Amino acid sequence: MPETSEKPRATEKTVPYPDFIGKTYVLPDYYEIGREQIRAFAKAVRNFDPIHHDEEAARAAGYPSLVAPPTFASIIGLLMQEALFEYIVTDYDLSQTVQAEQRFSFKRPICAGERLECSVTMLNMRQAVGVDIVETENIGRIWGTEEVVLIGYTKVAGYTGAVMEESLKGLVRDVMMHGRSIF
Repeated sequence: MPETSEKPRATEKTVPYPDFIGKTYVLPDYYEIGREQIRAFAKAVRNFDPIHHDEEAARAAGYPSLVAPPTFASIIGLLMQEALFEYIVTDYDLSQTVQAEQRFSFKRPICAGERLECSVTMLNMRQAVGVDIVETENIGRIWGTEEVVLIGYTKVAGYTGAVMEESLKGLVRDVMMHGRSIF
């Protein structure tokens, strides 16, 4: 394909970021798991197990503090994906991407007060049915150690350079993130 000043598009059957495949990016700061975050998340997903709400119940079950429900990991996964698209693979507007798949493998429960180092590795990028599909591995480690507590795998579909009307973009941002960023 001849070189141009235009960025590759999915319809050109190219991989926009071939040099990024296989590389790992570590977020510059830790993500601290908050006690009230756990309680609010557990309530929102209607998980009323006492280990998510009552510190004494969590300690009685053998944990140092409140235990995050397993689906809490989706917040950490979103943090890593948002960083990937904001700082590394910047041709994508996150409001115009769709998460196609997400799965987690837990090494142990995540507890309140823990600080996680989050990293994302781009495993693959390919085109299918006219969109780019980005596959990543997301790892959460206890800050300052090598202890892995979770490994996530995500597939996100999107278009490079896609344009969305500003009012619609704002609506998507407000509906999906309630107008807030998690950074």
